[in-house]
Amino acid sequence: AGLVPAIALDFGLRPAGSPIEQARSAGRSRSRPPARRRGRARARICRRTAQRTHADAATSAGAVVFSDDFHDWNSGWANEVSTDAAWAFWPGTYKLSAKPAAQTDLFAVSPYREPVQALAVTATESISAEASATSGIGVVCRRGSGDSRVQYEFLLKTSGKWAIDVRTGAGAMLNFPRQVRGGHSGIAAGTTPVSLSARCISLDDGVSTRLILAIDGATVVDMTDTAASLPDFGWIGELEASIGPPSATVTATSFEERDLYR
Repeated sequence: AGLVPAIALDFGLRPAGSPIEQARSAGRSRSRPPARRRGRARARICRRTAQRTHADAATSAGAVVFSDDFHDWNSGWANEVSTDAAWAFWPGTYKLSAKPAAQTDLFAVSPYREPVQALAVTATESISAEASATSGIGVVCRRGSGDSRVQYEFLLKTSGKWAIDVRTGAGAMLNFPRQVRGGHSGIAAGTTPVSLSARCISLDDGVSTRLILAIDGATVVDMTDTAASLPDFGWIGELEASIGPPSATVTATSFEERDLYR
């Protein structure tokens, strides 16, 4: 029946025949637990010491603004269970699980909600052994809401395929994403933890973003994508689990966000 409870929590109840119901019947659900206020996760905010350029941001270590090793249950991450999906702490880990009838993407928004124009999101993640070839791990850069939402998803599948997907607009959580780039890595998502690092750097034209994906420290793509507009003041980070039938669990053991202009 899809991820009805989780969708209802995020978007409010929708009548049958609504865009949500239509998207679900099309065979691809997009589910996110309800937003939580920023909690007591270890966050470090650093003062800007020098103005950096876009080129600097592509290579700079930047300043850590948030990091979590998932030992604080009150850090602000969602803890939710629905009929066939769950977002949950386990000692030293954070898990996103699903038993979907169709390919489903789960998202967990970082407790750090201060948007930045040049964001690096890094997570160490693994996926359970029963995961299908369409399942994988991911991190996300997101900005805006409603009609102005823009979201870039950086994924690594168990097949070794990687992709950068984008979705925009008010129905972004249920619309099919558009792939902006894809390829194949010598590293695959699996039971061995993998480090995924994504950089989203807003450019001066106000509509373009430089996107960089590294897998276990090796850059696999460095490109620019253009959206109709880039709303608000900057990017926030998320975890992602892309799960196909019959089931899988993505486990994160670390998560970090850096402001690359600091």
